[in-house]
Amino acid sequence: MDKNKRYTFLLCGLMLIFALSPIANEFSSGYLITSVLSVWILVASLYAVWSSKRYLRIIATLGILSLVFQLVRIAEESSFVVGASLFVQILFFLAITWTLLRRLFTAKKVSTDTILGVISVYFLIGLTWGFIYQTIELISPAAFSHTVATSGSSALANMDSSFFYFSFISMTTVGYGDIVPLHPVARSFAMLQGIAGQMYIAILVARLVALHILGNQK
Repeated sequence: MDKNKRYTFLLCGLMLIFALSPIANEFSSGYLITSVLSVWILVASLYAVWSSKRYLRIIATLGILSLVFQLVRIAEESSFVVGASLFVQILFFLAITWTLLRRLFTAKKVSTDTILGVISVYFLIGLTWGFIYQTIELISPAAFSHTVATSGSSALANMDSSFFYFSFISMTTVGYGDIVPLHPVARSFAMLQGIAGQMYIAILVARLVALHILGNQK
């Protein structure tokens, strides 16, 4: 495997998820598109963490379970199935994010692949928080206030794109106000994400700059 391109495949899949998920949710068969993209993310994630044998088996197991639940959701979109699927997806993306973060923080030099890895982890953090927000909304339907009504094939399908959108709006501290957290737990997670997003950029960028300077000095 080409170690210099381990994050390219993953980043492309993540960008496609954000580009196609809102469109896919407008169609009754749109969930098939997101399922295919999920397979892409699973394969790309295994490729990215292939050398980390300690976490590879865990990530592979969680990824396969996530795909199984997503396939079940196509046939039965009940609250229980959606909740179980979200829980597994949260664990899956947490495992990937943690593994990649450890690798990036121990990197000895800055390369194009390192930069792509940093961007990929930023997307993964946003995705993970999006799944957390969906779980909160599933448990407590009044946890968020939506000022703009969503359209699409189903309410549960629309949760995906709406909360991914809210996740990145919170992480970048833009806050348009069209989705507002009302439940204390939802507010706490939104606040934590805003802090985590800023700290991630500040710490990782500072580390990349330091590594680049050290590389030039050598």
